[in-house]
Amino acid sequence: MDPAAAALSGHDHARRPARGPEALYGRRRAHGGLSVSVVTQSDIRPGLFRALLDDLGELGVSGPRARASLTATLSVVLSVTVALWLHLDNAWWAGISGFMVSQATSAASFKKGLQRISGTALGAAAAFLAMRWIAYDHVASYLFLFFFTLVGVLGYEVKRNGYAWLLAAVTAGMIVLMSLEQPMVTLHAAVYRTAEVAIGTFVAMLVAFALADDAQNEIAEPEPPGFLGADRAALLHATRSALSVMLIPIVWDWLELPMSGAQMGITAIVVSAVPALGTPPSILLSTVVTRGLHRIVGCLIGGAAALFCLMIPLTSFLPWLLALAGGVWIAMHIQTSARGTGYVGTQISIAFIMTLVQGFGPPLSIWPGAERFAGILIGLVILLLVSLVLWPSEEKA
Repeated sequence: MDPAAAALSGHDHARRPARGPEALYGRRRAHGGLSVSVVTQSDIRPGLFRALLDDLGELGVSGPRARASLTATLSVVLSVTVALWLHLDNAWWAGISGFMVSQATSAASFKKGLQRISGTALGAAAAFLAMRWIAYDHVASYLFLFFFTLVGVLGYEVKRNGYAWLLAAVTAGMIVLMSLEQPMVTLHAAVYRTAEVAIGTFVAMLVAFALADDAQNEIAEPEPPGFLGADRAALLHATRSALSVMLIPIVWDWLELPMSGAQMGITAIVVSAVPALGTPPSILLSTVVTRGLHRIVGCLIGGAAALFCLMIPLTSFLPWLLALAGGVWIAMHIQTSARGTGYVGTQISIAFIMTLVQGFGPPLSIWPGAERFAGILIGLVILLLVSLVLWPSEEKA
């Protein structure tokens, strides 16, 4: 949990900068040589669902958590509306950017927004330039996916602006996959993806300046070591993520699935990166598995909720927008929880927005959303399998 979100949740240790697994889950995570089976039992059944129900019981319209939910909801709704008005290809990407940039303070939103835009622009430019040489060469494309993901995830671990490195890897991977079958769309995809992210980011920054609570103090983070300071754990974790991303197009070709779903798989893998630098191997394995399972649970909840909304159906703009706002409000409320469910809330929002926002208005079919939802789940399964199979036996003990 980042300090800003922890402060909103009322967490007792919000004033202390988190490192390693605590940065994701707070001090309530188990430590020591905890086995994967124990992590699964303690965090997934039934404690996680009990915590989610407790969070839902605390829903309200006042207080710091309600303020955070209002900020995120306005950011997403306005971002999607502007993207639809401009007839951008993927308004859902603007909505996700609006949600992810919504932070507890305007300074934090501005910092994260700049990293999101710069990382996206870097990844889009790299993919566009690379496709001039690797177009129609699938082996070269797979190697590019591996290398760029490796650098991006490792940069997330060891660089000060790690979020920008992560977004560069996500964007480059998605554009390369999009261009494998149609290289001529590379420039279009790069420009539109950057525009979609920029709209969501700028809207979220404006909303944060208007509504965020700037009374909270920013917490200084320790200086990261840089690429030369990367340890074995960080290198291995980045390698696993890169190998998982490289396998995405291979698996999709083998299963004869639409490549648009594969883009969601890459997103699922790369953004599941965890702080591995300096983390004991046994705790890192538990963290990777737990984070992946939390992402699956969040995707199942968010995707199922969105698919239910699509089956109503929501063919009028205002009811559809209200449904979107309601889902985002609940997701942000869960994200600011002190019960260890924050990452589940993040994934609920991503799956909900991806599934509910389609085309240039209220959705007419559930299938595009279902396809994206399936892509996320398959990507996570690949990552979990690669992580478990390739984890050295001495680290599993």
